[in-house]
Amino acid sequence: MVSSYRLVGILNMFDVIPEFVYPVFEYEGNFFIQDRTSVNQILSFELLMNDNLIKSIIPLNKFKLTYSDSKINFSDGDNVLIGFQISEDELFLGTFEEFKKYAKELQIEDEFMKVEIPYYIEEMNQRRLIKEENSYEWIFLFEQLQ
Repeated sequence: MVSSYRLVGILNMFDVIPEFVYPVFEYEGNFFIQDRTSVNQILSFELLMNDNLIKSIIPLNKFKLTYSDSKINFSDGDNVLIGFQISEDELFLGTFEEFKKYAKELQIEDEFMKVEIPYYIEEMNQRRLIKEENSYEWIFLFEQLQ
């Protein structure tokens, strides 16, 4: 039987806005983040065990949500969700392709993000081409969990 993980919130690791954020999922009372095989698919769900990170989860109902899919339950093999917190109360969640479209319309004043967003999109496009098995960003995240 395939496990279904319910989308419940986000984790903003650096507590800055605007920022790319981690979608958080709940399964059997525990919290998880998605691990991906590439830009497109969820490989698995990794358990969040750090109490400080768990306390930092922001529920989705705190945001005006830009989300093109009403899907809230996810399983291994589903499309990866990209999260981007625009403001204190505005959040984008969607696939990489949806984020690329959304980013074209996004009005960002933050100088770092003006550079980071196109860089992120280019990096993701390159990952699609080379089909990496694991994302380096998870290495950073799991170092933070230790």
